[in-house]
Amino acid sequence: TGLIAGSYSGTITLGTTGVSVPVTLTLVQGSTLSASPTSLTFTGAPGATVAAQTVSVTATNTIAWSAQASTSSGGSWLSVSAGGNTPGTLTVSANPTGLATGTYTGSIQITSAAAPNSVTISVTLTVTPLGTLAASPTSLSFQTASGGTNPAQTLTITNSASGSGSIAWSATVSTNNNSGNWLSVSQSSGSTPGSLSVSVTPGTLAVGSYTGAVVLVSSSATNTVIVFVTMNVGSPGLTVSPSTLSFSGTTGGNVASQTVTIGATGSAAINWTASAATQSGGNWLTVQTTSGQTPTTVQISATIGALVPGTYTGTVIFTSASNTQSVSVTLVVNPLSILGVEPSSLQLVAVPSSGSPVT
Repeated sequence: TGLIAGSYSGTITLGTTGVSVPVTLTLVQGSTLSASPTSLTFTGAPGATVAAQTVSVTATNTIAWSAQASTSSGGSWLSVSAGGNTPGTLTVSANPTGLATGTYTGSIQITSAAAPNSVTISVTLTVTPLGTLAASPTSLSFQTASGGTNPAQTLTITNSASGSGSIAWSATVSTNNNSGNWLSVSQSSGSTPGSLSVSVTPGTLAVGSYTGAVVLVSSSATNTVIVFVTMNVGSPGLTVSPSTLSFSGTTGGNVASQTVTIGATGSAAINWTASAATQSGGNWLTVQTTSGQTPTTVQISATIGALVPGTYTGTVIFTSASNTQSVSVTLVVNPLSILGVEPSSLQLVAVPSSGSPVT
């Protein structure tokens, strides 16, 4: 102890024998601990989840190290992970739960028995006021039919105090006028920032308008968010896809027919009829099946025949007892390609009675 790096020699004499044993001691420079960064800053509201941060611990050689956290005020809001060997990573966490709004300081001491130095990491925690839950959009509307299905819609849930950390929330749903359990959410809890899928299931509900709400609450927020939901239930109706078709061909040629899928907004089958009409060019547009029941597919054809080059439009109309759907059709007739010959003229020169070929 107390010696600097270098080589030292000495002698051990064994009792009265007079035997001397030479001894050499070589001291090398010890490993020096380093850490980065040497200061950390956390921000969060009481009850919010504040993201942990990391510190890299290194040394000139591989050595074991440990870390200890302490705070100047506020109790044990600062904690660290277990130590390890260099190079290594130290995880530092700050928990603002139960703390009043204000600024708190602490420190982390990193030490090693194999190093002549220690490293101090300074830590600051700023506790902000409680966050505020926010949801977007603030209302939802669904248009459906008895027995039908609708795509879910998404609520985005955030903490309006973006610097206050993540806050946990829970979600419940309610419906008005004893209309049943037609409203549901994809999960009952989560944390900001996050999202929530909202679904409606009309089932056998009668035609009409129904209202409900998604309610979001958090023990870490100062408010409750209510997202109002409206579901309009109509009579089951036809659906047709696609709603536009385009054909293209050459005068006198043929074009392939195309397929339209006919469905219903509800679970029950719907009877339908179909008719085709054109704005010009005569009866070039036909629908191969003029009546049927959902779900099914229908072939639609365009016949060019003697149509002159140009663009023609038409409509196929599908009709049920509850609604009408139409498919807009465009036919482009291109002119025939004309064969070109070069040159467009020839001049022949010959000598009478020469017998030579004319070229």
